[in-house]
Amino acid sequence: MNRLTNGFMMKLEPGDNKKTLELPSEFFETIKQKTALVILSPDTETVKIIPTESKQIYRLLISLVGKISPNFLRGLKNFFEETQIKTLYTSGLCLKEKECVYEFYCPSELLDKSQLMKKLEKLEGVKNVKIQTLSL
Repeated sequence: MNRLTNGFMMKLEPGDNKKTLELPSEFFETIKQKTALVILSPDTETVKIIPTESKQIYRLLISLVGKISPNFLRGLKNFFEETQIKTLYTSGLCLKEKECVYEFYCPSELLDKSQLMKKLEKLEGVKNVKIQTLSL
């Protein structure tokens, strides 16, 4: 019978920020990657591990003037199609009715920061864009 997922119990210990996470060898038969984006969602206390070939990732945080609107989402869809960026993870959050943020993580190889900023700042409803570079 085929399995849908693999599960392992593991010890968790604070590290010394060497940026190395050891996983069971069985995982590498499927993953076949030596690097991963690791994301902590503090509200749900969950950790996501997303294997990637990239050694450097951009985290883009887009602050919106108002709510996440259909026009913003259409513009974002066009942005992704035009740039051919493959997102590794996306998230959106509205803290109050007038304060919404949208974030996504993507490989840094496709566009430089200034090109990303210019394109995203043109989208309807965008207040500002911040880019953080994550690397090994």
